[in-house]
Amino acid sequence: MCVSYWQEFVDDSRRILLLQGPIGSYFFQLSQFLQKQGKAVFKLNFNGGDILYYPSDGLTHIYNDRVENFSEYLTAFIQENNIDAVVCFGHKRTYHDIAKKVCKNLGDKVDYWSFEEGYLRPYYITFEKWGVNNASILPRSAEFYLDHKVKLPSLRSPRPLVSSFWVRFWLAMHYYMAMYFCRKELRHYIHHREYKVIKYMGAWAISGWRKWVYKPKEYLLTKNIESNEFPSFFIVPLQVHNDSQVRSFGGTKNVPTFIKKVLRSFAKGADQGDHIILKHHPMDRGFNHYGELIQKLSKKYGIEDRVHYVFDIPMPVFLRKAKGMVVINSTSGLSALLHNLPVKVLGKAPYDFEGLTDAQSLTHFWRNPQRPDPIVFNAYRTYLLYKTQLNANFYISNLHEDFVQCALSYKKIDVILEKEERVSYEVVMETSS
Repeated sequence: MCVSYWQEFVDDSRRILLLQGPIGSYFFQLSQFLQKQGKAVFKLNFNGGDILYYPSDGLTHIYNDRVENFSEYLTAFIQENNIDAVVCFGHKRTYHDIAKKVCKNLGDKVDYWSFEEGYLRPYYITFEKWGVNNASILPRSAEFYLDHKVKLPSLRSPRPLVSSFWVRFWLAMHYYMAMYFCRKELRHYIHHREYKVIKYMGAWAISGWRKWVYKPKEYLLTKNIESNEFPSFFIVPLQVHNDSQVRSFGGTKNVPTFIKKVLRSFAKGADQGDHIILKHHPMDRGFNHYGELIQKLSKKYGIEDRVHYVFDIPMPVFLRKAKGMVVINSTSGLSALLHNLPVKVLGKAPYDFEGLTDAQSLTHFWRNPQRPDPIVFNAYRTYLLYKTQLNANFYISNLHEDFVQCALSYKKIDVILEKEERVSYEVVMETSS
């Protein structure tokens, strides 16, 4: 019988090293869970935010050297402490990418595990071996999933675990403020995205403002779509501008280049009565705005009355009515397949294979979009759920008084470590089976 990645990890790992986790105390709570299973859990902190959410114990260490020395340091650390499993969140971060190479170089002595946001949202997170998304080692063959369809146990309904915008906002603000106040002590640290506190706070403030400014207009558009008063359309979800999946596996330079390619092709190949809706990524709302670019390109291609740019309309609204979806390699493509919607992938995605996505050129896709084979998709989704998905949420929290005091009082590193503050969050570690 097939064994889930989570079960394999729990069964086979004895001495575990945690690298960077999601913002918040998820990795700290994970370590508590693993220790109760008799595991020795080590942790490497890299910045003040890591330290804030993962208090020190005897197995916690700080890496405060240059990134070019990390490979040598990590190799020695793994060997000296007999580590047999390395775990991270976001496998394409600079330090995590190095860690993967180190684990590979050590042969079969160390397994590399990665958490990521859920493939099948909103009630799941992802946990895979040797990488996620396009780095996933899962087969890309309809035959494989059809063959395994009868070999999997039945799946139960997930618990509805959803975190709010404001919880993530709270966690992110304190993470980046802690990083800022410890920047001198950990001056060699290289972050995977913008982390200047003022800029980050400004971006989140803009995000909240845009959410409300566009709400009336998007409410009317939602009603028109739901009442079938809106013309036939294609939906194009945009990804975060610095998403590693765009940089590494996007098949395009960046999001603006993707937008230009899609609008040019749409103008050339789509029926005159079709419209196109580009949906901004909610986590990128305060950092980028592509309205001016979209307006300029739409006018250039003569399709300005058929192009729409939205922010906060829930994706299911589009999935129930659209003719098809075009993505770089977003997991939104999986949601579209779930709704039996034709999907065209322009980058590289683990679900981009015959039986699921449309293999035609983008130009031909507009006129004759091909739906997924429902039998293949159901087999794929069932396997994916069992093998890689956990019914959990990184950000569900209990914000009690002790945490507030901890989060608002940023100390020097040695003081933070000495006090060993404990941050309490409800973290659910259950498999979906």
